[in-house]
Amino acid sequence: LRSYSDEGTAYSKSKVEKWVKQGVQQAGSYRKERGHKVAALCCFDMRDNDSGSDCFEAVDCIADKLKVALRRWYLYASSELAREAEALTG
Repeated sequence: LRSYSDEGTAYSKSKVEKWVKQGVQQAGSYRKERGHKVAALCCFDMRDNDSGSDCFEAVDCIADKLKVALRRWYLYASSELAREAEALTG
């Protein structure tokens, strides 16, 4: 998940939600095709602000229905920012 395109254009919240919804649908289809009980959508979050799992709010119900677990990992722009965040949540 990103805040900006390669050209520097900001991505809207609706664009990010669309990507996540497509990922949930793809994972659900794959789970069904393969005959598995569950699937997972794992997102690497490179957005400017760590806003938690808000990126999944619009798809929680559909993910439950399709039996897709949702996980997100926030990637900090620097080790200094990661240390600062850890110190705050400590």
